[in-house]
Amino acid sequence: MSEVLRTEQLRKLFGGLVAVNDVEFAVEEGEIVGLIGPNGAGKTTFFNLVSGAMRVSSGRIFFQGREITHAPAYQRAELGIGRTFQIMKPFPRLTVMENLLVGAYLRHPNRHAAVRWAAEVIEMMGLAEFASASARSLTTAGRKRLEVARALTLSPTLLLLDEVVAGLNPVEAEGTVELIRRIRDRGATIIMVEHVMRVIMGLSDRIVVLANGSNIAEGTPQQVATNPDVITAYLGTHEGRDARPQATWSPGTPAGENHSARDDTGPTLALRRVQAAYGDVQVLWDVSLEVRPGELVALIGANGAGKTTTLRTVARLLRVRDGEVQFGTNRLDQMSSHDVVNLGVAMVPEGRQLFNQMTVEENLLTGSSLARTRTLRRTNLDRVYTLFPLLRERRRQEASTLSGGEQQMLAIGRGLMSAPRLLMLDEPSLGLAPTIVEEVFRVVQDIRREGITVLLVEQNVQQALRIADRAYVIESGRIVLEGPGPELLQSAEVRRAYLGI
Repeated sequence: MSEVLRTEQLRKLFGGLVAVNDVEFAVEEGEIVGLIGPNGAGKTTFFNLVSGAMRVSSGRIFFQGREITHAPAYQRAELGIGRTFQIMKPFPRLTVMENLLVGAYLRHPNRHAAVRWAAEVIEMMGLAEFASASARSLTTAGRKRLEVARALTLSPTLLLLDEVVAGLNPVEAEGTVELIRRIRDRGATIIMVEHVMRVIMGLSDRIVVLANGSNIAEGTPQQVATNPDVITAYLGTHEGRDARPQATWSPGTPAGENHSARDDTGPTLALRRVQAAYGDVQVLWDVSLEVRPGELVALIGANGAGKTTTLRTVARLLRVRDGEVQFGTNRLDQMSSHDVVNLGVAMVPEGRQLFNQMTVEENLLTGSSLARTRTLRRTNLDRVYTLFPLLRERRRQEASTLSGGEQQMLAIGRGLMSAPRLLMLDEPSLGLAPTIVEEVFRVVQDIRREGITVLLVEQNVQQALRIADRAYVIESGRIVLEGPGPELLQSAEVRRAYLGI
């Protein structure tokens, strides 16, 4: 077999951030190669570099033996590189046929030949009955197929598929899997990025794993799924200590006020058969979970499983399509996001989302803007400064001048300023150095010891399960496993949920 694609020391910088770091990658004719890795690993950036959507910072790209490192995107399409996008980008007002003709004309300048080729692709993709329908009228599964069809009109030698299964129900996903196999059998070589791990592990001849922009492993799906470096990249590491770290601040009343709800026998938070979607892309399917008063519960799962969507649904940043979200005696799914915060639910978002031009203290004070917390501002501020002494030292600095770890401390402190009964943390260790990760997890335990109920979404599975009372594993928008944190640490099902095998 001949080599279709090869990259040599491929690198992409965004300022000081190395998104793709000297990646060496080769694909042989007729292969399906899976490209996997945790959040921020550089997968989509790699696709952008190969397709010409981004310029490389250094390194070389070869396609069928020809260097294309600096070739524009349209030339790469003419040569036979097609791609789909994670966020579907059809021309919504055009029909399905018209969308396909945009690519078909590149291969067949004659209109009759272009229409005939587009009709053949439509038939192959199972879209014939929608040929005259507008792209916006298609279901999610239909638009996913249209996205692939548009790439196929280029008659690509190399097809880059970016999350074409995500958001589909099991029947739709299985249909897409069979479609990908047929495309390969018709002569295309495929590289696919996909967060539904059972799909990518089942389809791929070979897997390449990226972490922090670099190659860390390559091999068959079975080899990759049992590779210690891959397991560490997906599940995290821990120091193996049996004893939990001591609290960094003395026990006392939780930040804010005492809440009688802590003595309730029922759950603080309960999701019952919750379904949620972004537009018509459904992400959560009948999710049910409980968080009891004073518990630390972890929600874990692979990229794209629905973890952040679950938190956003609780916080009412996303509408509940069906089901109930109960907080004590209140139905959160019937409230505004402002009312949810006022009840005592605080969310610390992934990526921190600070006000960078405001000082540390100004950021903290934005967390106590509710009427019920204004009289407690000074008390809560002192507690946050006791928890994070560095923030007291830097209280007059702009947030943008802080390190990543300090910014994460500030984000957590801002959440505590609202005197929450339930604190939801979304990936608090993401992008932090190991020593800072340890400090963040110590803080999370201290917060829980103070009586605040915690729902934790975390990429470092080992650390999260080590400190969690209980945990839920979510896969493709469904809860697939539940149990005590320490027990799940030993579970083969957790590894399967993350690595597909």
